Amino acid sequence: MVNTQKAGSMGDGHKKSISGKALLRATYLEERRLLPQSQIEQTSKYLLKIFERSFDLNRHKYIHVFLPIEKQNEVNTWHIVEYLERNNQYVVISKSDLSSNNLEHFIYDKSVELKSNKWGIPEPESGVQVSESQIDMVLIPLLIFDKTGHRVGYGKGYYDLFLSKCRTGCVKVGLSLMPPVDLIPETEPTDVRMDYCISPLGLHTFETVKK
Repeated sequence: MVNTQKAGSMGDGHKKSISGKALLRATYLEERRLLPQSQIEQTSKYLLKIFERSFDLNRHKYIHVFLPIEKQNEVNTWHIVEYLERNNQYVVISKSDLSSNNLEHFIYDKSVELKSNKWGIPEPESGVQVSESQIDMVLIPLLIFDKTGHRVGYGKGYYDLFLSKCRTGCVKVGLSLMPPVDLIPETEPTDVRMDYCISPLGLHTFETVKK
């Protein structure tokens, strides 16, 4: 079952005086770049533990997982992939269509050959394709997030477009190496808020979640 502790009770987050998405993006890219690999690995395993105790996998069969860009010091989601495989879930990963900013989605298993794209994202060469309507949960990459469920990514817009195509009831879960900021400025109507985010402070739950 999901722990429904509210994000606002998770602590004060970072108290930086910063404004604007571009500045937030640059600031947290640099902060994450400076994290030692040992800390990223330790935190990634801790985020997995929170994920394990927070979500009932019986309710989520097709789970989309982003694969980490190592050079960007992203959360090591391979730990989550291995956990999902042990529990007989369908792990879904994506391939970028650079001409349209769309993502195509494929079932991942150990037989799937991966190749890094121009950003360093491991992507499937081919495989069994699935539609957005089949996906029950999406684990979302981000640089930083706020206490209302907004996030700052790399600014390409792939995930907002992808999430807008997912069915009602698809659970959107961010994974963050950083605690939240109070509020992300300059949000757009096309920005898709998360239902939850997992950070070193625990599970954050946002009001987007339907009771």
